[in-house]
Amino acid sequence: MRICVGRRPRMWKLYSKIHKISKAIAHFCTNKWNFSDNNVQMLWNNLNKEDQQIYPFNIRELDWAKYLIDYHKGIRLYLLKEDDSTLEISRINYNRLYWTHQIFKTVLIFAILWLIWNIFIKIFA
Repeated sequence: MRICVGRRPRMWKLYSKIHKISKAIAHFCTNKWNFSDNNVQMLWNNLNKEDQQIYPFNIRELDWAKYLIDYHKGIRLYLLKEDDSTLEISRINYNRLYWTHQIFKTVLIFAILWLIWNIFIKIFA
């Protein structure tokens, strides 16, 4: 739309990044994968308690919150090629878009209710 009126596309860079990531992971998302961890389970069961503490690879003890935070930082840094300096600007833009969306939904709901009310009044008046 912005190209049609002679302006620079606003979200083109972000869309290009998303499209690039989608193409990169499409093969892994569209195929069925079967994994077996029998060897890992046997290795874990054969370790004594001391070795299990030295080499903690038990998935049950994984700190998922820290893992997901690091995962998202890695995606942001290595796939999207964005450093942490743009994080605050991204949060501000996200909040702006979030509240714009909420206001738009509210106005749309009120407009629909007003339209229904007016139709109701004309039918039964």
